[in-house]
Amino acid sequence: MKPTIAVHASDGATTPLPIHRLRSTSTPPFTTIMLSSSASDSLMIYMKNEVGVAIPIYVKTTDKVEKIYMEAAHTRAINRGSLRGKAFYHKGRRLYPEDVIGDVGIAFYDTVRLKAVEEPQSEKEINQQMEFYPLTNEHEAPIE
Repeated sequence: MKPTIAVHASDGATTPLPIHRLRSTSTPPFTTIMLSSSASDSLMIYMKNEVGVAIPIYVKTTDKVEKIYMEAAHTRAINRGSLRGKAFYHKGRRLYPEDVIGDVGIAFYDTVRLKAVEEPQSEKEINQQMEFYPLTNEHEAPIE
């Protein structure tokens, strides 16, 4: 199977094009060429913390929500201590780490918000959550 790219024209049409034909093909103006093996399952979404800072991240529809938690644990814009007792929500629905991004209805340019957990959690559940997502010590506070 030869590698292909998706050619997206300004009228919204998408055409798969073999890479070896790219040099011999004249593309009309305002054409975006995306070098991706599976452009249809890639998403750019925004991860928003409690004070309103939105961080763009790239995920796939087949990824688990766990990837969003891992991105939050490693970004400098979210204080590592602020993840304790918090969860991500999308359109009012709590996202659990084992959920699949495509199955919970997250689409391109959607925003997931970090909020306090609405249902009370025991100390054991909070500690277990922290064990699943170990945080490094390199990011102690957000960038000012």
